Amino acid sequence: MNEPESKPFNWKVFILLSAGIVAAIIGMLVFRIVTDSPPPPPKHTEDSAEEQTSNEPEIDVQAVQEEAWRRIQPRLADADDQTLAATNALIGRIEGFFESRKSGANAFAEAALGWGSKWELIKSREGHRKFIAERFSEYIFSEKELATLLKQAADEYAQELEAVENEFLVQVRADLADLPPAALPAFSNESVLRSKFSSIVETVVAEVAQDLSIDVGREVGSFAVGEVVAVVVTKTLTAVATRMGISGAIIGTGAASSWATFGAGIVIGIAVDALLDWVIGWFHDPVGDLATRVSTSLDDVSRSITTGDPDAWKVRNRVEGMASSQSDPRLRTKAEGVLASIEKGGALGLKHALVNVAELQTRSRKEALRRLVYQKENNEN
Repeated sequence: MNEPESKPFNWKVFILLSAGIVAAIIGMLVFRIVTDSPPPPPKHTEDSAEEQTSNEPEIDVQAVQEEAWRRIQPRLADADDQTLAATNALIGRIEGFFESRKSGANAFAEAALGWGSKWELIKSREGHRKFIAERFSEYIFSEKELATLLKQAADEYAQELEAVENEFLVQVRADLADLPPAALPAFSNESVLRSKFSSIVETVVAEVAQDLSIDVGREVGSFAVGEVVAVVVTKTLTAVATRMGISGAIIGTGAASSWATFGAGIVIGIAVDALLDWVIGWFHDPVGDLATRVSTSLDDVSRSITTGDPDAWKVRNRVEGMASSQSDPRLRTKAEGVLASIEKGGALGLKHALVNVAELQTRSRKEALRRLVYQKENNEN
């Protein structure tokens, strides 16, 4: 039996199979290397923030500022109305004080025309004047009573204006809360807003005061309302006293005391001097007539203090007309200078002076807010 013939070894097939196996092994190793590699490191947070910011819509800063300024206008008007109302209330309180003191006119008249008054007049004019002043303090009002009123009224006025300002800033921030803070950085923080607002008011108040012809001394720089009122009241009362002929000695003596006591002393001096001649002619005047004169005198003093000297107002209005109608610049400038002197002199009354102070605060408030909204805190153009 013949044995089967053996086939020769196929090297070509062997080599191809070996190559395939090696290729498969290499492929598996590459796959393992790729799949087992660590994840890529995360991007830096700053890059993420920049990418996020770049995706946000761009803010139209000018449009936001214009909208903020539009929203602020009603708040400014409300604050202005409250300021003027507080000013009128202060004047009304002073007028009410004088009106209420008329009730003692009859008792004062009886004392002023009694035997004690006659005896003092026989002894000396100065002694008689002191007697009348004492009776006036006893039956009408004393220096202490009026000084207390002036001080309390001024303090309460200052507190009310401060409350108006505080409430105003709170309301403004609330009105602007939904606007992009990036366009209104001064309003993003309440304490920062108050600080910047106060700082700007102090920088603009002096120039606004000059524009309004207000001259209340160094207190304007910091705009401490209580001090401003003190200066305005003192200037007004001094002007009234000068017009009514109160001696310089009386005014000079009062200047060393507090402003409220000084002012009260001037008022009593005005009232007593106005009544003194009538009292000296007592044998011509019954008690009833003198009591009426006392009430009339109180009205005159009250009007002079609160609404001013009618003659001064006539001159002021005439000069104002000249200043506005003059075509010659030199004459117009001279008329404006005279007008400013009248305004600063105090003869136009406490109401006019305090309305100017209220206007001073109104304009300063508006200018401060304008600069904060438009980010022009140094008033750049």
